[in-house]
Amino acid sequence: MNLSVETVKTDVFHRQDELLTFLEKHLTGYSLEGKVLAITSKIISLAENRIAAKSSTSKKELIEKEADVRIEPRADIYYPLLAPHLGKNNG
Repeated sequence: MNLSVETVKTDVFHRQDELLTFLEKHLTGYSLEGKVLAITSKIISLAENRIAAKSSTSKKELIEKEADVRIEPRADIYYPLLAPHLGKNNG
């Protein structure tokens, strides 16, 4: 199985823009058959108008509050499929 990533150049997404309208506008002409569409959490937050002021809470506290599941980060693990530039043999 091959894993490939294709980016889509879009306009800037603004707070409370309509997500489905935005996606339809920018994905017209792209075949999504058999593909996974990934949308960043930042875009979802903007679409849902769920924005926190930087001074209101720390990033860590916000992540812990909003996450369904939290996995402690480990320095001894790397993910070569997701970040091939971090692999040991890519010297």
